[in-house]
Amino acid sequence: MNWFITLMEFPEKTADGFLTTGSSLATLSAIPMARARLIEGNNYSMVTLYISDESDHCIRKVWSTLGLPLKNIRFISTTRSDFKMNVDDLKRVLEIDLTNNFIPLCIVGSQL
Repeated sequence: MNWFITLMEFPEKTADGFLTTGSSLATLSAIPMARARLIEGNNYSMVTLYISDESDHCIRKVWSTLGLPLKNIRFISTTRSDFKMNVDDLKRVLEIDLTNNFIPLCIVGSQL
């Protein structure tokens, strides 16, 4: 990992990580780590995930496998020209969720 940390100019004293074989395993690693670090207790009924409408299906699959509510996945629109997540749409959905006491866990952009 040191070569990658150097290449990306991450802080050498605090940067860490590991490589996976693909997006499914990476997602299966990342979401539980985020959940463990950011969510107190075991009540995940209000935890939300924000993904672009172009995101890989493995993200929904992992969310479901971890027992997290599928109804709490928010699909954020993308621009049709370059498939980038619509940031204004994301902000609007986040504001609504925060007003309704949902707990944002992570945002996953598009993969190209």
